[in-house]
Amino acid sequence: MDKIESKLRADIQRYGWHVINVLPDGGHSPHSYSVGLFATFGHPEIVIVGLPGERGAQFINKLGGEIKDGATFEAGCRYGHVIEGYEVMFVRVAPALYPQNFGRALDYYGTRSFSVVQMVWPDRRGAFPWDKSCEASIRALQPVLTGKAP
Repeated sequence: MDKIESKLRADIQRYGWHVINVLPDGGHSPHSYSVGLFATFGHPEIVIVGLPGERGAQFINKLGGEIKDGATFEAGCRYGHVIEGYEVMFVRVAPALYPQNFGRALDYYGTRSFSVVQMVWPDRRGAFPWDKSCEASIRALQPVLTGKAP
């Protein structure tokens, strides 16, 4: 077991989840994702794409705290309290995309199945990446991991 896995398991034991930050690589956007929400609370893991690791981790930890207190964040639903002045939307991530995005989660769960939802954030005008009016820079920075519009 390496240091990262030891820390991951300790955090899940202590808090109920751990956050992995993935740096941008080869044209791919940075992303942050949880490991442990599904095992601890039965809630899908959460991924946020396109934000710097620290910012993505802050959102996931905020959402994880709400999940610990009984909240759920469902695919296809919008939530107005996560980012002040904006709605975010959660979408179900296609399992075919797990190997290239969630290596540590796959290691942790092994053969057990788990689900992941992506928190998608809007541009400054409130448009999501699948909206025609969404800023091209946001669309490029934040690929939606469903392969289709919600």
